[in-house]
Amino acid sequence: MALLLCAPAVEPDRLANARSLIAAGKYADALVDLQAVSQMYGNTMKEQAEIFSLRAGALLGLPDTPEHRQDAADALVAMYHVDPEGTALARAGDAAQKFAQQIRSGRALVLTDRIVTARSGRPLRIRARLAGARIGEPQLFLDYSAQHGPGSDEEPEYVRIPMDRAAAPDSYEAWLRPGLGGVPGGGEHLLIYYIEALGPDGTVLDSNGTAKDPIRLTLSDTLPEAAGLAALD
Repeated sequence: MALLLCAPAVEPDRLANARSLIAAGKYADALVDLQAVSQMYGNTMKEQAEIFSLRAGALLGLPDTPEHRQDAADALVAMYHVDPEGTALARAGDAAQKFAQQIRSGRALVLTDRIVTARSGRPLRIRARLAGARIGEPQLFLDYSAQHGPGSDEEPEYVRIPMDRAAAPDSYEAWLRPGLGGVPGGGEHLLIYYIEALGPDGTVLDSNGTAKDPIRLTLSDTLPEAAGLAALD
């Protein structure tokens, strides 16, 4: 008797399905798929940005409540943190695009082209720019921690340094130099960091990444350098 060998089921493209559901006006169903996709391992920055933008579009399609609008605003801020130019908004619908313009002009946003990999043992420049509304002259800070091995259960100890004003308007930068401030002098390492903007009174205006959910950067002697939305896509 012959045995029938069945191939494992292929995981459906739930991101594409979420797009279709939003186009069909099935916003609650789209949010279910987007939640599932967001928890998958290995989403690229481009995919993360689209997940956030589609989530905002789906939330704005639901009945208009303060909770839905706040969740949509949070999703759009998260999108801008990954996708500073908002390219992912092209698929999010008119409501999300208009709301994104309001968000971008109505609050401060820390924007940066996130670095994915950088050459180990070399000076590393972290750049950011501040967009949107603000009062007074803000100060940007870079908080970073070098992880010397995967799977460590230790809480990271962040080093905080001020970012300097750069030549371009509303632009800032900070240099991390090998062997100083806990920056590794070479080898393979994980560097985690986030960028925080503080107002004149010390109020946090925005934070791209957080201590609990930092930006992750691989320092490597062998991997190619990559940064921005299309990095390693």
